Amino acid sequence: MNNKMYDFGGFRLDEDQKCLWRDEELVSLTPKAIETLLVLVRNNGKVITKDALLDEVWANTFVEEATLAQNISTLRKTLAKYDENIEFITTIPRRGYRFVEDVTEISAEEEEVILEKHSVTHIVAEQRQIHDSQDDLENLRRSRPNSGRSAGSFLSTRIVAMISLAVICAGAIAYAAYFYISKGNDFYHAKFQKFRVGTLMSGANLQGGLVSGDGKYVAIVDRKNEGDAILLRQIEDGNMLEVLPKSNLLISGLTFSPDNSAIFYSAYQKEPSVQAKIAKLYRIPILGGAPREIITDIDSPVAITADNKKLAFVRNQLNEKKSALMIADIDGKNEKVLAIRPLLAGFSTFGLSWSPDGKLISTVIIEPNSEGPPARVGIINAETGEAKTLSEHSWMWVGRTIWLNDGSGIAAVAYGSSSPNLTDEVWFVSYPEGKARIVTNGLKGINGISLTDDLESIIATRVNRITTFYVSPFDDLDSPREIAKNVDGEAMLALGSEWSGNEKIVFGKIQNGNSDLWMMDADGKNEKQITSDKSADYAPRITNDGKHIFFLSNRSGNMNVWRVDSNGENPTRITTNGNVGAHSVSSVNGNIYYIAKAKDKAYAVLWVVDPNGAGARQITFKRTYGAKVSPDGKYIFCFYPDDKTDAEDFNNALKFTVLAADSGKVVKQFASLTSRNFPAVEWSHDSGSFLYLETDENTALWRQTIDDQAPAKLKEWTNGKIYQFALSKDGSKLFFEKGEEVNSIIQLQNVKAE
Repeated sequence: MNNKMYDFGGFRLDEDQKCLWRDEELVSLTPKAIETLLVLVRNNGKVITKDALLDEVWANTFVEEATLAQNISTLRKTLAKYDENIEFITTIPRRGYRFVEDVTEISAEEEEVILEKHSVTHIVAEQRQIHDSQDDLENLRRSRPNSGRSAGSFLSTRIVAMISLAVICAGAIAYAAYFYISKGNDFYHAKFQKFRVGTLMSGANLQGGLVSGDGKYVAIVDRKNEGDAILLRQIEDGNMLEVLPKSNLLISGLTFSPDNSAIFYSAYQKEPSVQAKIAKLYRIPILGGAPREIITDIDSPVAITADNKKLAFVRNQLNEKKSALMIADIDGKNEKVLAIRPLLAGFSTFGLSWSPDGKLISTVIIEPNSEGPPARVGIINAETGEAKTLSEHSWMWVGRTIWLNDGSGIAAVAYGSSSPNLTDEVWFVSYPEGKARIVTNGLKGINGISLTDDLESIIATRVNRITTFYVSPFDDLDSPREIAKNVDGEAMLALGSEWSGNEKIVFGKIQNGNSDLWMMDADGKNEKQITSDKSADYAPRITNDGKHIFFLSNRSGNMNVWRVDSNGENPTRITTNGNVGAHSVSSVNGNIYYIAKAKDKAYAVLWVVDPNGAGARQITFKRTYGAKVSPDGKYIFCFYPDDKTDAEDFNNALKFTVLAADSGKVVKQFASLTSRNFPAVEWSHDSGSFLYLETDENTALWRQTIDDQAPAKLKEWTNGKIYQFALSKDGSKLFFEKGEEVNSIIQLQNVKAE
């Protein structure tokens, strides 16, 4: 076995180990950057087209040319750090790239290396053992008694064996042919092994792209502050029709009728409070008209049988702490409870689906007490209500499930526990085997899908965040300075940031498809990568002495708290709970605070542990989210239920709350949370107040002191959205990320195998 290495310009590239060395220093590069470099170096002096690079580095994976360009840029910057006078990679306009530095290939035989470590005596002894073994084998053959079989009987035995072998082979071929016809050619196996991607339309407010079964139309929710509208686009010619004008509704799910003549939609009245809202199901013709109310009290998009006779939907019963899977006639009459689960392990509110024969209903089954990812694709018997998991694979989150029209499987968008960029992918799960295969490996930012009946198209909403990093004097928020651009924002959430002292910022960033930790000066200069791992690292928190960084990572398969030295060395896992809450880590006075599931409960609470992961202790005993410990270590900000309510009461809105860090007792509670998302929150440097973002038509920064009841608005941005912010340690500077989300309705078209 050859272990190839390539020498060029003072570097050594190890093909077997997939690493790059500069003298004795290991050069930090992502795995995909290394693979890109290997292709270029192996073909040094030759022009490698962009398509060739994409096919070799990202085989069977969809990526855009921008990802390749980012990889090339990373390689150039990294190599230039060591020798800025050498141009290693040149761009050939309209063709591709060429590696122009001289390369020396080194090939070392591993067997020879092993022999060099042996002594001469050892080698002779090994040779003697080989010869002795051969002599013993020959003696054994000579001493074997005669079996009594003639040459003829031996020949007959050979003929029988050959016939038997032929029968076995014929059976294997027949089985393989049967498998190909019955399984290998079904939708699950045959469709979307390859596909093309096109954009139908883009806009900041577009959500919920849903394709009709015949593939002619896409229904879209146009989300505006004054209320949602439903648009209908003809795929072939691009004509647009407003089916439902802007209304005082928050639409939560669309479904086409099986004959594609109407759209069913679930919607809440748009109100300032998120507490105790009741949604209704409506039906409207696709060419517009008066909507008709079908059902009151629905918590999911509706699923419709192929014969257009039955509905299925989820109804959460908050007072009883139950989740019910309901079925009804197509007109909403004859409602019936089919199955019940505990509320915190309830049925997916993102959407169900009937099997083509109407005997099963697909859903997501949550196992909140699982030590691993809690979500699996499941099926419900439409007659008995019996529920069981289908998929062997599990995920952190699974969205709407959709049966493939030939019944061979179920499609869903899901977020895996080992996602390197904290984003969703499209998966198929086979029925009845439960095998999962990823479809959109590398197509990032997917948020919701729908399928045509022939599975020739998948329509999806794709989200990309284009943002800019700014630093502003805290006493003059109208004078920010742009310090960096961030155009690879396909993660589902902000990746976190914190100041190291007053002059450096540690932040999460996605590059080449991986979320890692980076550091830069307050002016954006001297950007340096701290962590480099195939999993996702984000949400950094720095110790007071600046020597260590605590962060969230899914390196172990679940989201846990990890620690790394400030130079990126010595990564150490701290927590073992798994599924630690996003942006919930604080490092104060030698303790690490984080959100994770309560013992013997299905909801999340606040925990504290020492810097080495020992002595984990639960602090709160009610639902707790978004916890941040004050700089002096005395207080904890969090979103917390009313102090007077029972821990199991989920019918009340969460409140802005300050707890005592030592006991977890409520110090003070403020207004109730009015949005469906948790706003970004940070403590002031003196621990006397907390700052938070509120987004409605615009984004505003507010300050709430512990002593005063009314918050004060510090700044309102009239354009763009603020995704995260961080205060310097002395409170003099504010770092923030500001930008826009571009939502695109995209079409994935199946490419038939040649």
